[in-house]
Amino acid sequence: MEIPSPTHRSDAAKGDLAPAEDISATGDGQTIRIMVLGWCLWLIGTWMAALWTGSAVPAARWMLLSTTVGMTVLWPIIRLSLDGPMQWPPPRLVALEWLALTGILQAVIWPLALTAGWGMGQTAWLDAAVIAWSLLAAAVVAVGIGSNHATHRAAAAVLCVLLLFGEPVAVALFTVSEPGNWTLRISPFQTLWTLSEAGHQWSHPQLQHHVILAAVAAVLAWMVVVGARMPTAPSSDS
Repeated sequence: MEIPSPTHRSDAAKGDLAPAEDISATGDGQTIRIMVLGWCLWLIGTWMAALWTGSAVPAARWMLLSTTVGMTVLWPIIRLSLDGPMQWPPPRLVALEWLALTGILQAVIWPLALTAGWGMGQTAWLDAAVIAWSLLAAAVVAVGIGSNHATHRAAAAVLCVLLLFGEPVAVALFTVSEPGNWTLRISPFQTLWTLSEAGHQWSHPQLQHHVILAAVAAVLAWMVVVGARMPTAPSSDS
């Protein structure tokens, strides 16, 4: 019987451990950790700014809108501006990063319910709204970082900005009648503002269908993103 030499055993051990070491030390994983740190700093900064409002409900609304801006505009722009090799496929990288940021967001939204007097159902709808619109923006980011062209990435960043600010600006500039008569359907601002009113003033339902439509759009967008990257089966020649 041949006994493997220590050199062979060490090589085999290195071969077994190499994938795990590569994953733990990958640049994508380090980038996610940096994003999480920056996200925590953004949340702390917005909360400190919200304290200057002097009232519970306005402070909670300011915090909620600031987190939405961070998830749908700030994070996409930063992610799209990063240029470098990626070890993970773009949809996987963006999905993991989005999950990390959304998980931290839960530690912000639910405690806000105690400050603003929101009920469980109202807070759940607010949470779902931020998740739905940010997931839709994440799909745009996944498409954008899949390209090495600066123009494509810039277009994805502009699309994320328009998702949030495009409709309110268009309504303010081009609506002949009073802008207050127009219901925002693409931008989440009006939906979040309506759903985040004081708990004793909240009535069900109010614009919840906008949240459902945004969630459906986000799921469909991610189905397209994932489906576009699935390898196609080679056609058999007759």
